[in-house]
Amino acid sequence: MERIGKEIDARVDARLAQATARPALTSKQLNMLPVMALGSIALGIPISAIAAGTTGFWGLLVVWIAIAAINIGYAMRLRPPTDRH
Repeated sequence: MERIGKEIDARVDARLAQATARPALTSKQLNMLPVMALGSIALGIPISAIAAGTTGFWGLLVVWIAIAAINIGYAMRLRPPTDRH
């Protein structure tokens, strides 16, 4: 009986370790982080100037919401998948 209990404990521990393990980001993903940040700033400045000059505050707001959505979407894509059962 004790041997069976130890086997069950070992299997439960193995499954818990597997469920909580997070895969590491690849080097390509890590290299893309500063590219996304700098790209957002580099493109955001001239697009902001155009939006502010033509549509005013509301256009500027739409531009930066779009930039934020793109960056959030990219960050969400980097998150490891969760195993929900």
